[in-house]
Amino acid sequence: MPEGKLAIVVSAEDENGITLLLEPRGDKFAKEYQETVFKKNLPSIVLGDENIYETFERLKSLGVHFTKKPIKTDWGIIAEFDDTCGNIIQIHQDL
Repeated sequence: MPEGKLAIVVSAEDENGITLLLEPRGDKFAKEYQETVFKKNLPSIVLGDENIYETFERLKSLGVHFTKKPIKTDWGIIAEFDDTCGNIIQIHQDL
C-alpha cells in the first residue's frame, strides 16, 4: 500500500504462514515509543510456534541474534531476538 507507506509481507515459502504488516515510524510519538520499548527489553510482537526449539535452531543457523534463548516459564516456552530494526521479537510455545 504505497499511498499509506505500508507493506504486507508474506513468506514465499509458505503463503498460508505468518503475514506481517510493516508500518513506518515517521512521527515523533512512534519513534519514541519504539525506542522506549526496545530500551526496556520488551517484545514488540509475540509469535506463536509449535516447535520453538526447532525454530530457534533454524533461525540461529541463519544468523539471527537471540537476546534470550528458549526458556520455560509458567505460561510456556519463550525465546527472543533482535530484528535489527529496533524491535525485540518473542516466539512462544504453549506447554
